[in-house]
Amino acid sequence: MSGPETSATETNAIETRRLSLWYGNFQALKEVTISLRQGIITSLIGPSGCGKTTLLRCFNRINEGYGNVRTSGEIRILGENIYAPGVSLVELRKGVGMVFQRPNPLPISVYENVVFGLRIHDDGRLARPDLDEAVEKALTEVGLWKDLKDRLQTRATGLQLVQQQKLRIARLLPLKPEVILVV
Repeated sequence: MSGPETSATETNAIETRRLSLWYGNFQALKEVTISLRQGIITSLIGPSGCGKTTLLRCFNRINEGYGNVRTSGEIRILGENIYAPGVSLVELRKGVGMVFQRPNPLPISVYENVVFGLRIHDDGRLARPDLDEAVEKALTEVGLWKDLKDRLQTRATGLQLVQQQKLRIARLLPLKPEVILVV
C-alpha cells in the first residue's frame, strides 16, 4: 500500500514504514508502507478481514490494549515517531481521534459527552461559558445543534443512532485533533 506522492516540503499526516503487527502468532499486517498527506481525506478500501481496521488502530496505538499484540516497523504522525520514548498515549489519542462504526456515546448527558475530552485535558482554565461555546460549536459543526440545543441534558444513549454517531464526532472536535480516523 502506498498513498499519494508528496514533495519534500509537504508534511505527511501519517507515514508507516515496514509496519507489521501480530496478534499472538497470527500476522495481521505485513510490512505496510504508506504515506498519507495532511489535509487530504483518504479511504482504505479492501475486503473484510484484510487489516484496514487493524491499521487504523495502529495510528493511535489502540491495538496495544488487546494484549498479546506485537508490532514492528515505524509509524510517524505529523513527522513524530509515535513509538518514541516518552510519547504520552493520552496526548497521542488527543491528537489522533478515532470514531468507530458502532456509536459509543458515554451514558451521560449530550452536553457532558461533548465536553468530556476537554474536562480530561483541562488544567482548570475552562469556565462554563467556554464549555458552553465549545458544545454549541461542535454540535453545529456536525449538524446537531438545532435538534439538540434544548436537549443538552438528555442522556446521550437515548439519541437516535445517527445522532449518536454525530455526537461521537462532536466529542472529538473541541480537542482539535490533527487526525481523525473513522472505522
